[in-house]
Amino acid sequence: MEAVAKDVERFCIFEDDLPRSGGRWPEYAATMILCFDRWENDMAIGSLWTFFQSTPIPFHGLDNLLFIMDAMMDQAEQPMPWMARRHIKEQVRPQPDRRTQIQNLLSFRPGLLSTVSVRIYTRQHATMQGTLRVEGNREVSFRSGLELLYLLREITNHPFALRATESERV
Repeated sequence: MEAVAKDVERFCIFEDDLPRSGGRWPEYAATMILCFDRWENDMAIGSLWTFFQSTPIPFHGLDNLLFIMDAMMDQAEQPMPWMARRHIKEQVRPQPDRRTQIQNLLSFRPGLLSTVSVRIYTRQHATMQGTLRVEGNREVSFRSGLELLYLLREITNHPFALRATESERV
């Protein structure tokens, strides 16, 4: 059990040093682990691990990954979207499944290319804002899903990832 606690501390992104236990889920459950295995035909292949699923969720492409992350946040109701999505056709709003159980153990297979922890703090303006942590504990905040995609391409060494320009370097 101590090894699991160390994994939680190593991979989970906490808001600050104050423990939070008053919410629906423990604070550590807000972290998603993204394991990238390879690039195939310009498509990222890997798996998403979360405390809300006992098995990994495979993804094929960064766009697919964003949809999966959004669905996981909808399922956990954390964080709630700032506004309802727009649809072409009329939609019947499904009732959330309140029986979702949290998995107490964090168990995952690291990605062959990279492993990244992501925590979404808000979902405003039809996108997401949060923090990601790469191996080595470097944290970077992002302001949109698109910015997250650029960061993930850079982290996984995509051959066409955008590099910082001279004016962007800090």
